[in-house]
Amino acid sequence: MITIKNIKKEYQKLDQNKLPDALKSDEYNDFLELLDHHGKNKEIDEFIDLFISKLNDFVKKNTPKKKPTTKKTAVKKTTSSSKGATKKRASSAGKKTAAKNTTTSRKTMSSRKGATKKRASSAGKKTTRRKTTTKKRYKNIPDWLSVVRRFLLSANKQRLVKTLYKFCIDIQKKFQANPNREKTENIQAIKKIQRILVSQVNKNINREKMTLTVDDKTINELRKLSKEHTVAKQKGLNQLSNKNLSGLNGVFDSSNLSINMFNILKMSGEYADVLGEEIELPFVLIAYGKGGSGKSTYSIGLAKYFSMQKGKKVLYIAEEEKVSKKLLDKFDRLKARNSNLYVAQELDEKIIKDFDIVVLDSATSMMLQAEYLQKLKDNNPGTSFIVVLQALKDGQFRGTNMWEHICDIKQRVEDGNVINEKNRFGAYGKLRVY
Repeated sequence: MITIKNIKKEYQKLDQNKLPDALKSDEYNDFLELLDHHGKNKEIDEFIDLFISKLNDFVKKNTPKKKPTTKKTAVKKTTSSSKGATKKRASSAGKKTAAKNTTTSRKTMSSRKGATKKRASSAGKKTTRRKTTTKKRYKNIPDWLSVVRRFLLSANKQRLVKTLYKFCIDIQKKFQANPNREKTENIQAIKKIQRILVSQVNKNINREKMTLTVDDKTINELRKLSKEHTVAKQKGLNQLSNKNLSGLNGVFDSSNLSINMFNILKMSGEYADVLGEEIELPFVLIAYGKGGSGKSTYSIGLAKYFSMQKGKKVLYIAEEEKVSKKLLDKFDRLKARNSNLYVAQELDEKIIKDFDIVVLDSATSMMLQAEYLQKLKDNNPGTSFIVVLQALKDGQFRGTNMWEHICDIKQRVEDGNVINEKNRFGAYGKLRVY
């Protein structure tokens, strides 16, 4: 059995190819860093106990059962060719002595076996009790809570960059879009964690180690959320408070919250082909191309669709064309004017929070960097952004990698055609805008 004392030795014996991702070397390195703090922090102790419990479960499942072996005792046959009475008496006396010795030996062995069985039974009961306690303690921990606790363990500590990068990937795998779900405080917390990780990992991607910087306000918010779940479970509710579940139809078991926390918008028509039949809000869409390729026409069309057909409050920032006759002609040609679509000439951070979707046309003319958009996202967690970028001579745009990393959809507009290059919602169709 693997324990805190022998884990370093026993872990080396495990086959890395068979280990699940959550127990592989990257996670093990994190575990070793936290091992020095065992007994000083409740959250760290829980992580350490859970990691060891999972390792023991893995070892148990992958250890082949040994077949019981029976030892054959050879019995020597005694033959006597002696015909003398003396020899017979001597043989008889010898047999009696041997029988007595055998009986004594059997009694001794029996008592030893009994004592050994008692000790084994006692140890087995203790081990079973310990395993049962561990399993009961960590049963049905929801995915969102697991992510929050893991993030808190790494906050303001030095970690391997590749470990934090893998953490980002794990979050994306766990929380896939699911239809007909509403937002909760939990998914907002997960998205905030993801934004912090992505932003800082990108800045340190060429380093081996980095310190994950997290402000006190965020840490306190996440601890409070984690504590609310613990308190609710202690009261026997096994669910979050009504405040956390506001907007949902009824109350859901906490173990199922990981699939009940997405704000999904169903798409239709040509935009379903190019964006996806179901997209998660908020999102970031990047449309790039050379001058005159149809970027503005496409972005106005999107603004019209979301404001008129989906009832979203949309702000269109026309930094490039300004509020001009040329822009108004495009709006009239596309029949885009409606009471949910607003137009501005400049970006004003103070009013972004009042809108569901903000169109930046173009971010290039505003001289916006990807890091600035990340800041806007952090400050306005419920707002989606459609970003128009001018392509350079080589066909790409400035700061390509960072922009691409923070967006959900990346599209190239070329000669009036919208072409998907990246789409998290699974759509790779094309759209003709003129």
